Amino acid sequence: MPVHAILAGPTASGKTALSLRWAYARGFAVLSVDSRQLYRDFAIGTGAPTPAERGDVPHHMLGFLNPAESYSPLRFAADAQAIVEASPETEFLVVGGTGLYLREWMYPGAGEREETPRAIREAAAQQIAADGLEAVHARLTTLDPAGMHRVDPHDTYRVTKRLENWLHTGKSYAAPKPEQPLNPLFEGVPFLWLEPERRTLHRRIAARTDAMFAQGWIDEVARLRERYDPRRTPAFNAIGYREIAEAMARGKDPASVQETVVARTRQYAKKQMTFFRHQFPRAQAWAPEALDAALAAAGWDARRLPPPPSPASSGEA
Repeated sequence: MPVHAILAGPTASGKTALSLRWAYARGFAVLSVDSRQLYRDFAIGTGAPTPAERGDVPHHMLGFLNPAESYSPLRFAADAQAIVEASPETEFLVVGGTGLYLREWMYPGAGEREETPRAIREAAAQQIAADGLEAVHARLTTLDPAGMHRVDPHDTYRVTKRLENWLHTGKSYAAPKPEQPLNPLFEGVPFLWLEPERRTLHRRIAARTDAMFAQGWIDEVARLRERYDPRRTPAFNAIGYREIAEAMARGKDPASVQETVVARTRQYAKKQMTFFRHQFPRAQAWAPEALDAALAAAGWDARRLPPPPSPASSGEA
């Protein structure tokens, strides 16, 4: 079985640390499902494994993409499938929290829209530049209320994606997709979901953000600003990067945005948990410490795990 298990969970739930112990114990490779860790040079603020950690455990789908390049769930699924198929002697742990990428790989065609043509992307950018983000948001809310549900008027990334979709298809961004069969690669593969108790997750998010700033996140963003325009570079959509860059551009202390980054990360974790519960009902929810202990007792073999204790957590972020 080329894929031993899937280990998913919200940001700061402990996926990286657990996956490193697990993969090292069994000689597995890790295939990352993280839409921001795949960008080159965006390491500290995305929580990517360090070079030393990657030296101990082979990793795939990390730090290979030009930060100015767009990526999609469809491309991820094709790239990840090719990596696994090219290494039939390797067992993989699939690890990450980007639900759209994982869903497209597990259920091909379930949610991915076709690649947006360059002309459509340029037309959307021109509309936003000419009319302003808030005006485009208001217009789309009238045209596609379901697709714009809970999209903030200042969320450049999501407003742009929905505008591109409308210009390209004329259909709602929320239009239901037909059910798709499971990719045979994942037949019988254990799916484990880390779900810390809410207060624990909030503490972890705050502590991890503290650590990122202490490790030189501000310096990392300063270097990246010299090479890329934060307003037009897809990689800067990773939480924290654009906030720090905008503080620098305004002459503010970049450290002043730390609480904003913590708040946005908590919001993102909540969205992740909601998405995974709805889209992956067969995933087994575990408290991180309980799963760590259970895996060790099972010889780090996911197929020998008992059912998770119930309830795994409070379930809210």
